[in-house]
Amino acid sequence: MTKCSRVLLRIQEEKGFNGLVFNCIDKALKSLGESVAMSFFYQIEKNFHFPREEFVARPLEFIKCLEEFLGVAGSKIIERLIVQEIRSTFDIPTSSSNATLEGTIREAKKNFLTR
Repeated sequence: MTKCSRVLLRIQEEKGFNGLVFNCIDKALKSLGESVAMSFFYQIEKNFHFPREEFVARPLEFIKCLEEFLGVAGSKIIERLIVQEIRSTFDIPTSSSNATLEGTIREAKKNFLTR
């Protein structure tokens, strides 16, 4: 396999991973209701100029937007829902020490790339 082929394969894997994690975010938010999820996405994109395509790549900024939008307590609840969904999708044990969105995404990526 050439170096170029490996790079292209890595890019495809990254897109696939990001799509799966975004689906976890979407599913977690939709557990609160379809209109709630749509409202979150709209408000974050409109008020914070933070496109949903970047949520996975920039989880700390995503959480900061949620904190500004919902307050710290509210954002922690949403973060917990998202983390649970990612753990379920990527078979990460709940005993894992990663309780943050950023740490859980990192662990999910490791699991995804080694499967």
